[in-house]
Amino acid sequence: MSTLLVGFDFSLAFDKAPPKSIIQNLIQQQPYNAPWLIDMLKRYLSPIIVINKRYSAIKRTPNCGAPQDGTISHTLWNVIADEAIIILSKYGIPVAYADDLSVRLQA
Repeated sequence: MSTLLVGFDFSLAFDKAPPKSIIQNLIQQQPYNAPWLIDMLKRYLSPIIVINKRYSAIKRTPNCGAPQDGTISHTLWNVIADEAIIILSKYGIPVAYADDLSVRLQA
């Protein structure tokens, strides 16, 4: 029996995850996610007001997920990668950690 391991490393995966995709995937997985969690993440990923050193307010809208070393970034990426993991599980045994994903296939 032969085994093939295919690995994927998503460069800057946490930084490039669009907030809208994260929220949409959370809503699609609704039975597994509490409504309060979705509301909390909507607030986390929504526009914020930043006060700079000159005390002027600037509205910032996040256009990407979370910083690479952020506490919540792994969870947000898993929400995005969940669909790929489900699809790949039909062909082999997927293993995901942070922004790395590998699939073990046996022939």
